[in-house]
Amino acid sequence: MEALSVLIVEDEPDLLALFQTVLKRSRRIDTILTASGGEAAIRILKQEVPNLVILDLAMPHVSGNDVIRYILSEPRLDKMLVMVVTAVPMRLSNESIPRVAMTLIKPVSPRNLEAGVMQLLTSPHLESLESSTEEASR
Repeated sequence: MEALSVLIVEDEPDLLALFQTVLKRSRRIDTILTASGGEAAIRILKQEVPNLVILDLAMPHVSGNDVIRYILSEPRLDKMLVMVVTAVPMRLSNESIPRVAMTLIKPVSPRNLEAGVMQLLTSPHLESLESSTEEASR
């Protein structure tokens, strides 16, 4: 099985630390990257292709929506999953927001965060990502 990586993008330091702690408990996730804002997230995404991005939308300067626009502009990130975790409830379904596989509304419990991440990381979409990555590396 391929090593799995997650990028957490959250501007609130306490939540960033909590999300990181929750994900460290998973034996399935090998690498946890963190960014304290959208600008840092884009810098990381220029170098890394995590399996999943956990993304806050309401951040100063470079918002989560800006990060999603960047992701959409980069073909090499096509298979990456995005989970939005936000305090701003969205009226749109996940299907209406490009590339968002799941949305959690803050406050989110550690149990719900972990369950959502595990659901996405074990989804058929991820299995096709792993197949595509293996084929590309041949």
